[in-house]
Amino acid sequence: MALPFGEEQLWEAWERVQENEGCGGADGVTVEHYARQAHRRISETVERVEQGRYRAFPLLKIVVEKRPGSAKTRTLLVPTVGDRVLQTAAARHLSRSFEEEFLECSYGYRPGRSVDRAIARVRKCHELGYCYVVDADIQTFFDQVDHDLLLQRLGERQPGETILDLVRQWVRGLVWDGSRVRPLRRGVPQGSPISPLLANFFLEDFDRELEKSGRKLVRYADDFVILAKTREEAEQSLLTEKLLEEAHLKLNVEKTHIVDFEHGFQFLGVLFEGEGIWIPWKHERRKGRILFMARPVPLSMRGRYELPPPRGSLEQAFEKAGATSVRPRGGGVSGSRSQPVAYLYLTEQGAVLRKAGDRFLVEKDDEVVLDLPYHKLEAVLLFGNVQVTTQALAELLEKGVNLSLFSRTGMFRGSLSPPRSKNIELRVAQFERYRDCGGALQMARAMVGAKIFNGGSGAVSPGERSLGGV
Repeated sequence: MALPFGEEQLWEAWERVQENEGCGGADGVTVEHYARQAHRRISETVERVEQGRYRAFPLLKIVVEKRPGSAKTRTLLVPTVGDRVLQTAAARHLSRSFEEEFLECSYGYRPGRSVDRAIARVRKCHELGYCYVVDADIQTFFDQVDHDLLLQRLGERQPGETILDLVRQWVRGLVWDGSRVRPLRRGVPQGSPISPLLANFFLEDFDRELEKSGRKLVRYADDFVILAKTREEAEQSLLTEKLLEEAHLKLNVEKTHIVDFEHGFQFLGVLFEGEGIWIPWKHERRKGRILFMARPVPLSMRGRYELPPPRGSLEQAFEKAGATSVRPRGGGVSGSRSQPVAYLYLTEQGAVLRKAGDRFLVEKDDEVVLDLPYHKLEAVLLFGNVQVTTQALAELLEKGVNLSLFSRTGMFRGSLSPPRSKNIELRVAQFERYRDCGGALQMARAMVGAKIFNGGSGAVSPGERSLGGV
């Protein structure tokens, strides 16, 4: 998958990440450490993405005070420095097209815009006769963004398969809380460079529908005001709750009310009262204390996200027998398969296979131990006490992926197959191997050898304890 931008854009993104400083991610690599190896790491990032080997590292959980001394907290989910570089480059690439379509009423996290310009728009609207204001707030917006809806809208914009795949990984990220890895079910992570852009993109339809109503909207991220000329129009603006429901969001009713310039109101820390605008002195802003920061992922676990998943002895036996790659007869045909057929062997007892958007997750004890997209699968083989959710089962059948069940010792119990196969070449190759007595014998010997190895003295090879695919 080719990146729509090159190393030069990644170097520019790295300079931005370096300026912002910030802490290291869950891999323990700090900005200073990354800087010493920037040339190698940036080249490796391009190579991994273009070869389809890139995998986003889990996000590091950090809990901070919202304001110094406040009892309210904010949870930050911080990517690794390397992922921040790639996200920054991708956000800049996407913003070139998004900025052309974002409306004037949006001011948060956009180039050339600021709180001051949002204040100026409120003042201008007041001068034009918009005297009533609906002061509103979206309830826990960043934590409630619907992943499916966000990715659906992004896919409709056709940003390119590579960008879409990267954003999919970042949106459906994994979170490391210091003791376990869990999937991010909803929301866009605060702390990720691409999240502000995605937040504005997600609210684009909301902005457009409100502007059509004839009232004026001024929005800064999830904090917004709607300005109207009469109180009746302002009361009608309270129907924004329906627009938010269409985006699977909720209006914070407790923080939403109708106000006017005569009695005054606050927005973005500024007091509007009559013709006056009271802006507080801009002292150096103190940051809230860090209340919790997860330790880096242990070295023993990092290989799951930095290296391809290990293969067990059964998989290696299939490879030695020449069964890992299937090509149509007459090689060189356009569209022929050049990648190995993907088999997922689940041997970890107590593991659960579940669906998460357009990906499959394997979890054990609330920890994600494997994360992979549908398109890399041809078959799933479950050994022993391995569970599969109904949603995952339906998705396997829908995508044409066979599911086979075995006992823990490898005895075949049965299989579930979709109504039609998506891989005719595989079926042809299987029949050809069946007719080839010599090849079939070679494969049988390899399989029996693997069984003997696994069954000898009750020992199990390290590879067979893990989860992987060929």
